[in-house]
Amino acid sequence: MKHLISTLLAIGFAFVAQAQDNPYAIFGHESKVTYETTVKEYLYILNSDTSSNTYAMAFNFDEGQVLFLDKKDSIIDQVTIEPNQLYRWLSVDPLAADYPSLSPYVFVANNPTNAIDPDGRKILFVNGHYQDNWFGRNILNVDKGGKAYWGNGFSRAAQNFFKDYSKITSSNFINGSSAIGIDMSGQDRYDAGYEYAKENIKVLTADMVEGETFKMVTHSEGSAYGAGVAQYLIDQGYKVETVVHLSADEGDEFSTPTAPMTYQLGYDGDWVTGNKRISGINKSGLVNSGLGWLRVHGSTKNASVFDQVKDLTTVQTQDNIGMVNGEAAAWKTQIPGTTPNGTDFTRINGMGIMNRDGTPKN
Repeated sequence: MKHLISTLLAIGFAFVAQAQDNPYAIFGHESKVTYETTVKEYLYILNSDTSSNTYAMAFNFDEGQVLFLDKKDSIIDQVTIEPNQLYRWLSVDPLAADYPSLSPYVFVANNPTNAIDPDGRKILFVNGHYQDNWFGRNILNVDKGGKAYWGNGFSRAAQNFFKDYSKITSSNFINGSSAIGIDMSGQDRYDAGYEYAKENIKVLTADMVEGETFKMVTHSEGSAYGAGVAQYLIDQGYKVETVVHLSADEGDEFSTPTAPMTYQLGYDGDWVTGNKRISGINKSGLVNSGLGWLRVHGSTKNASVFDQVKDLTTVQTQDNIGMVNGEAAAWKTQIPGTTPNGTDFTRINGMGIMNRDGTPKN
């Protein structure tokens, strides 16, 4: 048996070897067989312009060449693409208006690996109250809703903060303004936001797939409205990762969902809101902005506010005991080095932050 198997294997190997040398030998045809291994594959694209002499183009990626072909695939012309001509953007950056110092064609500052949407997120911007009149332009510092409500570069700054570079369209912006500013309570606006999300869930979740998540930035009246939107999304099984409430109006009249990581930031002396803390937040802070009463409320919708929000996420405090004005006292101070952007907080999580000597901050 072993001898028979060895004989069959030998015959088989001989047949294979012969077939590889001349696959037609079994039919009695003798031919010298050669195998072409040097032919390169090209990307072949037809020219849609039928009036052109160029019938098609062939791209040789190994050599960096583009071949222009006629109907017989004869080469009319060829061009070698230099390295510095490769990888150019062919369309303008959709957020080019936010970065006038950059060419609109560089796209994400020519840093696509840093400006991608790695895990599928969507940022929602919920604006607050605005009025298209003198009061809106001079006191509230805003007379339009939607994207125009926010300062220049705000959406890009939000993307950098959240590390989310997904495309921003009109569906990212939500109008959370009341009609006249005194016609709705915080809870009314929360309820209105919840109903808005219910009626517009298809728009809010368009093109999203399983596992994608939301981030949210709100301002003024939009904080209560946005909290309602966030709650409805959560109720429908969507994940809201982070919420940032800026200069929240009537913060003591509504609650924000506890599932997201939620920050509340305002400027000390905001007479519009009174800086009431929202129930359900993880961390809050008031900033010693040094701004006058005309600007203190509206300035938190500028791009620079995210430097302060970043500092809110990292700031730490310490307890102190000592003598203040000749009397024993205890006070909290901001630990130096815990705010990389140099933000000076006057309150953190509702607790007053003093100077290092225990005296109040001006």
